[in-house]
Amino acid sequence: MIKRSQSHIEIHNKIIYRTETTTGWSILIMPDGILLDNYHHGYIHIHPNPNKHNIKEKIKDNNRDKIYMVVCNHINHHMDLALKTLIMELKKMIISLIKEQKGSELVQEMEKTYGSLEEAKKLFKRTPRNMIVVDIENWKYYRKHPNEYIKKLPVLSQNI
Repeated sequence: MIKRSQSHIEIHNKIIYRTETTTGWSILIMPDGILLDNYHHGYIHIHPNPNKHNIKEKIKDNNRDKIYMVVCNHINHHMDLALKTLIMELKKMIISLIKEQKGSELVQEMEKTYGSLEEAKKLFKRTPRNMIVVDIENWKYYRKHPNEYIKKLPVLSQNI
C-alpha cells in the first residue's frame, strides 16, 4: 500500500485520520481503533471491533468525504463515539450540523415565515402540525429572551 495522502483532526479527545492511497482510502477513529475503508471488498465498510478485523458492516454510500463528515459531526454532537448510533447514521447517511441561533434571529425568522404570531396560531388551527406548535412556543419564549441562544439540528442530507 503506497500512501498518497493523510490528514487528521481532533474532536473531543478523538483523533480522526483520513488516509488515501493508490488502492483505496480509510478513516480511522482513535483511540478506539474503529476503521472505515474500501480496501479488499470493493465496497465501503466499517470494522466495529478493532480486535476482530474480519467483522465488517457494509455502508450504503460510497462518498468518502460524506462519510468523513458524518463521523466528524457524530463525534462533535455526542462529544464521544457512540458506535451503534454512528453505524446507524452511516447506514442511513444522515448528515447534520448543530446551528446556534440568537433568540432575536429566530423571532425574525418566524416573522418572515408566518407574518405574525397570531397568523401562526391561525395556521395551526387550520392545519395542526407539531412543528408549528414548536415554532409558536419558541417564538413566544425568544420574543421575551432575545439575547439567549437556541441550538437547532437540521438534517442536511439523507439517502435512504
